[in-house]
Amino acid sequence: MSDIATFVSDLQMLAKFLGIARAAGLPDNFYQRVIDSPEYRVKLVTAVTKGFEMVDIRLPVESRDFPTWRTVKLGKHTSVDLFMKALKKAGMKINDWGMDILKRTVLATELVEIELVRVSVADLGFTGATRRDEIYRRAQEFGLELCPAEVGPALREQYLDQPLGEWLLIGMDPIVDSDGCLSVFFVGRSDGDRWLFTAIGRPDNPWSPRRGWVFSRSKL
Repeated sequence: MSDIATFVSDLQMLAKFLGIARAAGLPDNFYQRVIDSPEYRVKLVTAVTKGFEMVDIRLPVESRDFPTWRTVKLGKHTSVDLFMKALKKAGMKINDWGMDILKRTVLATELVEIELVRVSVADLGFTGATRRDEIYRRAQEFGLELCPAEVGPALREQYLDQPLGEWLLIGMDPIVDSDGCLSVFFVGRSDGDRWLFTAIGRPDNPWSPRRGWVFSRSKL
């Protein structure tokens, strides 16, 4: 077979596999990885050959070593009421929804420190608006972990030097608020005020590549 014929055959085979990958629900940025990486193509061929319905064909991403951004202390407050009083005493602002899910937040029972990593959606390899569940999955593939929900109010209390205009979502298991909606904490600074808000926590809610998220450092 000539080089041209082999090339055409490879393209046809790749197109077939990409169609299967799309049917399997893989994200759009996966396709470019398959095109660019022979290793990815080999793994996809293997998965399809075995029957992709029986094999997880979500392929691993390249390793990235995200540095620790800062540490926060959990367990400083023994009750949610004391936490709220401490935040207000420190001049922090909490909107109604922030107070709503803070009341439902489980607090650490002893003082512990947790390492945090700050990443944007783009840092995780996404180039377009990306679902929350895909952001979480990719972060965990990079060795990051979801934060305890307490990280949200703890970061707000301890992040005194937050730059004006910065808003960070907390990568956490969403909490069901009093309206039955899934919410995550959202820590930001606007017009000189330091705020604890909430954001939509539905798994299908899309987020911009520029949006910043906070995860915890893997314990492994």
